[in-house]
Amino acid sequence: MGAEKREVLIDNFVPNQAQQSNKHIYNRRFVLSKLRFELTGALVVATAAATLLEDGILNLVKRLSFTLFGDTTPFSNSGRLQHKINSMINADREFLSQPAVTTGTNLFSLSLDMPFTMRDFVMGEGFKLVTDKFRGREIKEPTYNILLGDVTDVATPGGGGTVALSNLNVNVYAQDEDVEQNENEIREEIIDQEDLKIASAADGLIDLRDNNILRRIAIQARDFSTGLLDDTVIDSVQLVRNQDQVIKSINWTDLQNENKKEYGLGDDLFSKIGPGFAFLQLDKEGDLSGFVDTAIKGGTKTVQLKILPATGKTALVDTSKEMILGRS
Repeated sequence: MGAEKREVLIDNFVPNQAQQSNKHIYNRRFVLSKLRFELTGALVVATAAATLLEDGILNLVKRLSFTLFGDTTPFSNSGRLQHKINSMINADREFLSQPAVTTGTNLFSLSLDMPFTMRDFVMGEGFKLVTDKFRGREIKEPTYNILLGDVTDVATPGGGGTVALSNLNVNVYAQDEDVEQNENEIREEIIDQEDLKIASAADGLIDLRDNNILRRIAIQARDFSTGLLDDTVIDSVQLVRNQDQVIKSINWTDLQNENKKEYGLGDDLFSKIGPGFAFLQLDKEGDLSGFVDTAIKGGTKTVQLKILPATGKTALVDTSKEMILGRS
């Protein structure tokens, strides 16, 4: 028989705002496949219609994270970038309902997945977080945290009007399983750069973390002059070793077209994800051979990501890496 799979509500709370911590301990003794966070609430608009900022309620989630031992973080991402990642992988799901901006109480909802598996592999179940031991260390008080901003991250008031957030609530669901545990490997997804200003090739050279196995990098780009998501600010993306050994090089349009094919997305579904986003994907349809080992060997330098801006453009870039820890 296969492993018993379940999704259960494990937490419900009214979250702190203004970037105050919402840390909670995960205390279930099963192999954890995924946490799902559902944020609901309302945007209260008074006197005059408000203006929703780009990404709207996504900007409210400053950081979604999971920590082991207090010093190992297998997951850390912003709400806006994690939503793009979730939407690319599960384009048929609705993760977001933005609030209206008319006067009155306008409801919104947001669902963010925090996965600990690579389930889109053909090979099967993938790599799982173990909540008993990892690398021989007993895991104590694994902690998840959702860090929120405030209403100024979401909307601006109309002339003479006001905006406020009300009835905020977070539900946390765990998808876990009864399976044989593997305490040597763990999937990691962690934000690497945030609002990195790239005006030249030198600006876009990013050292990647050593001693991990890299699967893909999520890239989100904004126009520095407007602050808006934009597909015209990046010319191309490269992954290199020792600064000059090219592992992969592709222009931005071809990269997005590659994503559409890899994830089976038509133009309509891809457009729902929005502009300025792509995966630099290293594996193909579950083929592990595409993964890149970032370990330093023989004194050589680490693997680097190169993001080259379009001519005359300056980009603001966020990047997030998906890796496997414990395989180098």
